[in-house]
Amino acid sequence: MSREKLEKVKRKWEEKIALYEYELAITDSAGKKFELRERIKECQTEIQRLHDAMCQKVLWVLELNANFDEFDQAKQEAITNFCQQLSGDISLTLKRVKRGSIKLVFEGSQEGMEKIRALFDSGKLTAILEIPIQNISLVTEEKELPFQIQSLKDSPLTASLSESKTSYSSENNNSSKQMPPESNIPIIFICYAHTDNESKDRNNRWLDRLQEQLESLQLQEKTEIWSDQKIELGGDWHEKIQTTLQQVKAAVLLVSPAFLASKYIRNSELPVLLKNAQDRGVVILPIIVRQCMYRETKFRYPNPKTGPEELFLNEFQLPTTKALNSLEEHEQDEVLYQVAQRIYKIVNSPKL
Repeated sequence: MSREKLEKVKRKWEEKIALYEYELAITDSAGKKFELRERIKECQTEIQRLHDAMCQKVLWVLELNANFDEFDQAKQEAITNFCQQLSGDISLTLKRVKRGSIKLVFEGSQEGMEKIRALFDSGKLTAILEIPIQNISLVTEEKELPFQIQSLKDSPLTASLSESKTSYSSENNNSSKQMPPESNIPIIFICYAHTDNESKDRNNRWLDRLQEQLESLQLQEKTEIWSDQKIELGGDWHEKIQTTLQQVKAAVLLVSPAFLASKYIRNSELPVLLKNAQDRGVVILPIIVRQCMYRETKFRYPNPKTGPEELFLNEFQLPTTKALNSLEEHEQDEVLYQVAQRIYKIVNSPKL
């Protein structure tokens, strides 16, 4: 419910209190006075509940049109300070920066967020620090929560939803806990394009659905399922990804047009994975999530430009040659289950 609607409901309860207080002042009946006092208490309780709702923290997303590689810690802090001043909310906190199109997840008052969104909707606010704004949105739908909880481990929202079967809270289970480098638990790396996990439709968020299938293995500490969502805010994401790539036992590739078009995947992730597959036997498990030219796309490694080694992704064993988005939901689940079964065998085998 928006702050405007909350204010409207609050005024109605205040009007009721005024009416009951008037009746209390003119009545001589002891029984009636007791009843009116109880009603006033009920109204005051509701008003307090509405006040708490208006003051509670909310999560909202600021989407910017910027190059992630140039989006350093200084810019994050400058944008946060700017938003604090614009919203009048000094408690506003940046919780997460998502790689790809720049999405900043903030936690702050709903009133402050609505001030900024009103400026954006009116056209008065089109950029922050000369960076164009693409969208400002309030996070409200429960189906979006797996991403949020995994990213916002310090958020109070995490605790209230810790028992949700889709929760990846690092405070309430081990699923998103960063395991120490010296851990013997095998790491499974998920390589994906961010646009393939941003749909409002949960069925089309392929990273989330794959992680859901693999979660039971992680809860049993049989493996660590790793994607760049585990990188803490302000961390050196490139260094962390490269370090992790050297430790993985297997990698799942969520292949799509966006995946094939990603320069970072092509230049920085796949060459390392393919080299380690050749040298250390790292298992590569491609899944075609959206139909694309994976048969025609050649990848070179260890150097992404000069090779000298090269291969096509269809040289690896695929669970199906059909794109997941062309299948029925139960068929998609079956494919993801097959991949989970394959990973189970990998992590339980001393040899690949």
